[in-house]
Amino acid sequence: MDIAFINDPQFAGYESAFIIEGLVSFIFGLFSLHVARLFFTKDSDLPKMIIYLYMGVAIWSVLDMMLLMATFEMPLEQSDIVSTIRPILSAIIWISYFKKSVRVKNTFVVRPNRLGGYEKGNLYQQSDNLD
Repeated sequence: MDIAFINDPQFAGYESAFIIEGLVSFIFGLFSLHVARLFFTKDSDLPKMIIYLYMGVAIWSVLDMMLLMATFEMPLEQSDIVSTIRPILSAIIWISYFKKSVRVKNTFVVRPNRLGGYEKGNLYQQSDNLD
C-alpha cells in the first residue's frame, strides 16, 4: 500500500485531517458491525444502538464538512450542503421509525443473557410495556 501522497508538499499540514477522517471511519465501521450483529440476533438493544448510529452519522456529517472546509479552505457549494443534509434527514426519518414502530418493538425482543447465549422474550407482550 503506497501512502507516499502524505509526503507530497501539496498535502503538507493535512496529516491530522487524514488521521481524524480515518479514525472516525474506523469507529463507525466497528459500530456498524456491532449494530448488524444486534439486528441479526433480534437483540432488544438494537433500537437504542441504531438511534445512536444515525445520530452519530448526522452529527459527523456536519462536523466533517466544517473540518474539510477549514482544513482545505474550500468554499461552501450546493453539493456540500446536499451531502450534509441527506444524513440528517435520514436520521430524522429512521430515528422516528425506530422510536414509534410497533413492529420494531415486537421484532427486537431477544434479551441478551450475560451468562451465555440469548433468551427469547415474550413475542405477544403489549408493545406499550416494552422499553
